[in-house]
Amino acid sequence: MLRLAAPRVAGVGPFTGPRAAWGELLTEGLAAVPHAPVQWDRYDDRGETALASVRAREIAVDGGFAAVLGHFNSLGAARALPVYRAAGLPVLLPLATAPELAAGWPDTALPLCPDDDGQAEAIGQVCRESGHRRIVVVHAGSEYGRRLAVRLRAGATGLAVEIHSGWPPPPAPGAVVLCGE
Repeated sequence: MLRLAAPRVAGVGPFTGPRAAWGELLTEGLAAVPHAPVQWDRYDDRGETALASVRAREIAVDGGFAAVLGHFNSLGAARALPVYRAAGLPVLLPLATAPELAAGWPDTALPLCPDDDGQAEAIGQVCRESGHRRIVVVHAGSEYGRRLAVRLRAGATGLAVEIHSGWPPPPAPGAVVLCGE
């Protein structure tokens, strides 16, 4: 009986650095499918935009991958997608959520979670249904956190939205939403 080798899939995420908790979740998710006939190779991009494109080139040059699972954030994924497309590699994006991200790459990228606009609308809906009239949005000052906070303001129709950089936010009534990396 002929046995085929398990396809190799590159899992790209922040396995070290300040966002390593997300990489741990990705690792646990990969381990949760023990019967999947896949050989997972992990690539650490630390969740950093510049490293995302470096890792994408390493994966493409390797030439032995069937697909890619990653990147952690939209900015890194946006830099990596042209490399993967040129290499003919399909990409599953578990956490990259920019609304425009996959629009130009329908033959390459498949997002697995709601985009930023969908998340903002859902958060606004939950807050309204919970009786909140105000949302305090806190971000860490990163480009992504600031963009997400602005999208949240746009998606939280009918609610007063205050945006603050840094923790803790000033004391105020209402729901507190943290916009991360």
